[in-house]
Amino acid sequence: GLELDIVEAASKRNSGRIAELFAHYRQAEIQASQSEPLAKFRPALFGGDAASGRSIFFGHRKAQCLRCHKVNGLGGDAGPDLSKVAERARGNRDFLLESLINPHAKLAKGFGTVTVVLDDGKVISGTVASETESTLVLRTPDGKLREIPISEIDQRVKPKSPMPPVGEVLSLREIRDVVEYLSMLR
Repeated sequence: GLELDIVEAASKRNSGRIAELFAHYRQAEIQASQSEPLAKFRPALFGGDAASGRSIFFGHRKAQCLRCHKVNGLGGDAGPDLSKVAERARGNRDFLLESLINPHAKLAKGFGTVTVVLDDGKVISGTVASETESTLVLRTPDGKLREIPISEIDQRVKPKSPMPPVGEVLSLREIRDVVEYLSMLR
């Protein structure tokens, strides 16, 4: 739980053995990130402040988590309800971290935006409302249901999350606090 604190303290040392060790740490982090995108965010897995994470979730100006996600009845419906996310994650903080850093990796059912290209070249996007062997029903951004025969689909693009990766918006410390907050939602 102290890894981030140690890394932050070491980063402020400009000389001596600590600076040398920190340079090695950063180099290893860069190499690990090439094969494992979450590597540089791993220090955010443990040691956060749940109260601070709650504040970030409910009020961060740029992240705006509450705008799309609901917790205990408060928030939006554009993303999954996170009231019991820790229960669903079964204590797996890696799952919580990956959901924040790479929201496209694992999408909650019904929340990823799917794009299909029809035989006639028409492009339609929306969330999957239902699907059978013969029909795909998409809920379009205007809230309407669009029934599409599977036989008319030329191409289907893998679903994407509309959620921006929070690693671009929050600091590592803020991410750590949000992970801690989310890990308490049971």
